[in-house]
Amino acid sequence: MPKSIHSDPYRTLLDLLRQMRVRRGVRQEDLVDPLGMDQSTISRIEQGERRIDVVELRAYCGAIGWTLRQCVDQWERALLHTAPHRASPLSTRAETPPLEGRRTRTRQG
Repeated sequence: MPKSIHSDPYRTLLDLLRQMRVRRGVRQEDLVDPLGMDQSTISRIEQGERRIDVVELRAYCGAIGWTLRQCVDQWERALLHTAPHRASPLSTRAETPPLEGRRTRTRQG
């Protein structure tokens, strides 16, 4: 199994982050103070050379005027359009139904 930093779903996430940053007119330099990292680190994240953790992802989203939920929802939609032969095990969440609304069996005892 490939490392997730090199997986198609991770690349899709990075592409999405960069596209939203550019679309909203935010430069990498504008993210330096809100993220507390230098511009070269932000560039390495967007290029896939440095992994972004969930706390940093949340801060990145906030700095470009987006919520983490909006980011994940958009990412899930993008993954649904990924060709099945390119999908990795990391993208299987998009194929499973959400927990809400699922019927569960209760054990009667």
